[in-house]
Amino acid sequence: MPPLQPPENTQLKLTYASVFPFNTQRSLLVILNSVLLDSLMPSVYSAPHLQAFTGDILSASGVTAHIAEEVAEVLVGANLVGHDSHGLLRIPMYMKTMADGRMIPDAEPTGVDEKGNTVVMDGNGGNSIFTCKKATELAIERCKETGVSIVTFKRIEHIGRLGHYIKMAAQEGYVGFVTVGGGTAGKGAVLPHGSTAPTFGTNPLAWGIPTGDDTPFVLDYATSVVAEGKLRVARSKGLEVPDGTIVDKDGKPTNNPWDFYEPGGALLPFGAHKGSALLMLPCLLGTLGENYDFETGRAHGFFVMMLDVARFTDLETYQKSVRAFLDSIKATDPADGFDEVWAPGDFETHNRKRRLEEGIEVPDLILEELQEWEDRWGVELDSVVVREEDKERYCPA
Repeated sequence: MPPLQPPENTQLKLTYASVFPFNTQRSLLVILNSVLLDSLMPSVYSAPHLQAFTGDILSASGVTAHIAEEVAEVLVGANLVGHDSHGLLRIPMYMKTMADGRMIPDAEPTGVDEKGNTVVMDGNGGNSIFTCKKATELAIERCKETGVSIVTFKRIEHIGRLGHYIKMAAQEGYVGFVTVGGGTAGKGAVLPHGSTAPTFGTNPLAWGIPTGDDTPFVLDYATSVVAEGKLRVARSKGLEVPDGTIVDKDGKPTNNPWDFYEPGGALLPFGAHKGSALLMLPCLLGTLGENYDFETGRAHGFFVMMLDVARFTDLETYQKSVRAFLDSIKATDPADGFDEVWAPGDFETHNRKRRLEEGIEVPDLILEELQEWEDRWGVELDSVVVREEDKERYCPA
């Protein structure tokens, strides 16, 4: 499909919370090509249905069954909480990385350097969602023993939505910090502030803090203006992106997400020089896992740190204080254009409840991209069998 070039005076008002959740209560005048209007009425599937399909197609492609199920849970979980940028649309990307040998479908992570509460793992070229989940579980286990733990790992690819992992820690009563990313001068997707050379990945950071309930504080965002996947979602829905998000191949500001995917297109850091500095942080922490390449200048990696609240103060009291503080902020009067004040994690909780009831929309463009792999592996989205365990996995919280 060619880049979106809307005709004059073709405007449609629709909310864009599912694409850009940092402004969930506002709406945006978006300009659409009239031929894309049909894609605004996408197919709708239940979370158990998408779980069954994702697990089945990954297994059919050679991913070990238990790895496929866990990867599927993270991907579908992202769709469920409103982050379609990290959900089903990633399947074609994973298929391609397996096809070209960058991902080994049946590989599992191993520990290569363990020193008490610090561990360096090797992903061994396997699916990095699975590796990241295992690294998080290991960090929690070590934190129980020592009060503080840090885990990094080598050989990573895309690891999915960080909020999934950090929520695992918060629900266990731990404060957690996770970051992942990379950068190579002139060979990335995000511009350093003041530079013309795309250098970084979107390099997200995530914090999780326990609240004693099922809605912990979960802060997870890219250090670029938006995650690259938000551009994929906008592109699939025929939406423009807000001003100040991307530039085209000539370095000129643009609102057309297709321009990003032209050679030379780039995302911008959020917060100008402040965001640019934060983009460097995942690169530098990631190299603790020996992920710096002196020949190419590439720095990248994954870093997770856990703190056991009970080592500092009474866990129950702390959780009550966190919840009381967040509730006091949410009780303030909303500004014009906002229905209510939200804390980190509320967007996901709201979307999970709604999508469990109403289903998950899958735009036609995503369905078209999946079709190639459905045909190759003989797994059809509309024909999968939903198992009881898939239904139980997505019982309303």
